[in-house]
Amino acid sequence: MLAETSGPAYDIDFMTAWGYRLPPGYMLSLGEAGIRAYGAGTTIIDGEVIKRGTDNPTVLNCTIKFMRTGVTIAHATGRKYVEGCVAIACENGFSLGSGGEVVNCKADCAYGPVYASTYERDKKYDAEITVIPATVPFYNGSKTVAYIGGSGHSITLKGSAEAMESDYTIRVGGDKGNIRLKHGNLPHQNHFSASQFELVNETGYPVYLSEKSSDVSVVSKGTVLDEGVGNKVVQN
Repeated sequence: MLAETSGPAYDIDFMTAWGYRLPPGYMLSLGEAGIRAYGAGTTIIDGEVIKRGTDNPTVLNCTIKFMRTGVTIAHATGRKYVEGCVAIACENGFSLGSGGEVVNCKADCAYGPVYASTYERDKKYDAEITVIPATVPFYNGSKTVAYIGGSGHSITLKGSAEAMESDYTIRVGGDKGNIRLKHGNLPHQNHFSASQFELVNETGYPVYLSEKSSDVSVVSKGTVLDEGVGNKVVQN
């Protein structure tokens, strides 16, 4: 976008509606989500208004490319289950909210994290994600491999050295660094606390335990910077 030399964005010096200039280094999708669920909606059939939501979604063996999110089903209710899915060149790979499970899934972090917590209240989701090499140049301005907030989870991140990008980090709580959340925009979606969950980092990426993390158990092949309280760290 910043390469444009004319047009509406150029005419206002790429100033966003939230009061800050569009920063370089990020990739924004012009699509929404590859697979997404919402918790409410209405349908009208023969004049009858039917209220409905999404319950107990299962997503199997899907590949999503070049979207804002790969699989985001945080707003569904009941059991949320995702298996065998791949998110490629998405701004965010997977988000389940509370009570979800991601099994044997893959994503790159070329344009954003492979996993991101949706809200600070997210609880008890389990995820097993392999970080795969990117097929496009990196435009992940936050330099975040995964962002984990909330409590009660079990997260395992896998991946080999070939997927590595220098100075990228697995972040636990704190600032997401997301382009859509700059300068205080949408504060309820940022600066999450993170507590009482398990993170197994089998990649070489470093882990950053922010000042908003507490009682998090980490087993990591990468280095760990702990600025939280009461965290337990084991480095392999």
